[in-house]
Amino acid sequence: LRHRLEAEATRVERVEDGIRDYYPGVRVTAVRTGDLARVDAPARFEYDATVPVYGTRQGDAWLVTPVVPLDLARNYAARSSRTQDVVVGVPSTWDETRTLRLPAGVTVGELPPAAHVESPFGRLDYTVEARGGALHVRRTLTLTRDRIPPQDYAAFRVFAQQVDDALARRVTLRLSNQGSAR
Repeated sequence: LRHRLEAEATRVERVEDGIRDYYPGVRVTAVRTGDLARVDAPARFEYDATVPVYGTRQGDAWLVTPVVPLDLARNYAARSSRTQDVVVGVPSTWDETRTLRLPAGVTVGELPPAAHVESPFGRLDYTVEARGGALHVRRTLTLTRDRIPPQDYAAFRVFAQQVDDALARRVTLRLSNQGSAR
């Protein structure tokens, strides 16, 4: 993250590039960071974006996934078995808070249940709440290992899939008859 957002002049472009596959047509209007040179403190950033089309419409409902997927299983546990270690990277924590403002005329029909996944490889805590015309999302993922040896790989695959499954649960939004959400 530090390296990716180091140059202030390219931050908006880099954040857009990072989320464009999940939010087609996204337009990032601002990126704010903490002091990225302070390696003794967590790297922090926030951004403002407009997403013209979000989710999938089904009748009078709109199904949305409130976070960008991490794809742990696809990225680190796609094979059925391993003979070499999987290098996950430096043990780290992603602590993400999102506020998704809902368009006028949209109400929340159903929220995914809070999720807690814990294993020797890490921990996920994930909540989605509806308050004040917005979805408030909190995702904290801690990966505690830098490598996964072959003898632990099957258990790591289970953990990675549980994390991905929890984060894939969608919110159901309801559209009023007078307006539409895009």
